[in-house]
Amino acid sequence: MTPRHLQSSCRFLVCIALMASALLVCARPGFAADKRPLVLKAAIVYNFTGFANWVDSDRKAPLNICVSEDADIAAALQAISAAQSNSSKPVVMLLTRERLNECDFAYLSKSATQSEFPAQLLEIGAVTISSERGFTDIGIIELIQVGRQHRFEINNTLATNAGIELSSRLLRIAIRVH
Repeated sequence: MTPRHLQSSCRFLVCIALMASALLVCARPGFAADKRPLVLKAAIVYNFTGFANWVDSDRKAPLNICVSEDADIAAALQAISAAQSNSSKPVVMLLTRERLNECDFAYLSKSATQSEFPAQLLEIGAVTISSERGFTDIGIIELIQVGRQHRFEINNTLATNAGIELSSRLLRIAIRVH
């Protein structure tokens, strides 16, 4: 295997491990069944960190995942991160105006998508993510629930304009790329 194929295989295995961690969190006794979709959504957001590279940037691990106002997904992201043994695992923090420049990835709630955050985050080269309908008009990744499945749509033009290169593997599994 070439080093590039080996790296790609390792990323895939890490993604499988993260999903397994999320499922283990969900399977704990006392874990509310209604929290499972939230944990799976958090695992998907966490997995995005392995599929983005910044062109002309010196960003190094650990990456920062900022979360706006949605404490539930923040807690699920922190639980997934804590379950990882990797020393360069992403750091989860709340999105604030003061810490905006520290964000590499940002999960935005409904109210945050209607603020200046999406444009400011794109300007600093952060991967913006939200579950809000039509988010890819102003952000990079929109999470979409199709039945019981969580899928996503990508605005690769915005990503490219922000200096972000998304993996071709991620682009292939998106339900829509524009």
